[in-house]
Amino acid sequence: MVGGLRVQKIQRFCGLLLSLFSLSFAIKQSQASSLSANLNTAIGANLDQTNRQTSLTLTPNLTYAIDEMNRIIFGTIIDRPFDAYKQFEIPTFSLRGSRSLNPQGALDPQATLAFTALSLDKLGTEGLSLRTCPGLGLTLSPLSIISLSVRLGPYFILSQYNQFANGEPKPKYGINEIIAASLVFNSWKLEMELIIDQAYTNFWRNNYSSSQSIDYQFAKSMSLGVSHSLLSSVVNDSTGFYRTVQVFDTRRSRISMFLNVGL
Repeated sequence: MVGGLRVQKIQRFCGLLLSLFSLSFAIKQSQASSLSANLNTAIGANLDQTNRQTSLTLTPNLTYAIDEMNRIIFGTIIDRPFDAYKQFEIPTFSLRGSRSLNPQGALDPQATLAFTALSLDKLGTEGLSLRTCPGLGLTLSPLSIISLSVRLGPYFILSQYNQFANGEPKPKYGINEIIAASLVFNSWKLEMELIIDQAYTNFWRNNYSSSQSIDYQFAKSMSLGVSHSLLSSVVNDSTGFYRTVQVFDTRRSRISMFLNVGL
């Protein structure tokens, strides 16, 4: 009974958030509007020799550009371990809106609002968790080949259950900072990202993660590359894994080869 009431509250809360989201981005469609899709397919493995955890990961994204300044982005992650005894995972299922305040300038501030459902593959054991995250970002492009960006925002998590299946408490709210840089030279692209997350459960817990990637664009909308990342408990628009990790930990390092296709 209590669980049913919690689900109803989550559904009402989700409906309210989506209504506010629709109201915030209800802008008249212009001739500049466009719809695009992107699919990243990666095969990766943990560097821990005792627990490789090799898997195939699909990251589809659908972007609707209302005009030059406003975008709505849908995205999810589908992870299928190669281990026959493990099922597929869906860490996140997200809907995000962004408004660019100065798209043509070298200094471009943005406002974002994201709604994310976490760990949909674990609904039966851990219940439904919904996360909302308003944020402010800033992108600096001093040269045409270099881009630096920062995004900061609080997040709030409404969960059907207060604990994970292993008994650990779920985060209730927190603050997320993302610092990213990219360098494009001819057909090569190098990207680096650092995520800093302060999450509150019954106490404040700090987490850090990072990722680096390099890819080569061999066709107009296709690129092939390799990436390295540290899995962590950071919760943002692109990862929903709750795992504790330090700044450097080879047991949590993961290397992947990926194919990125724009549709």
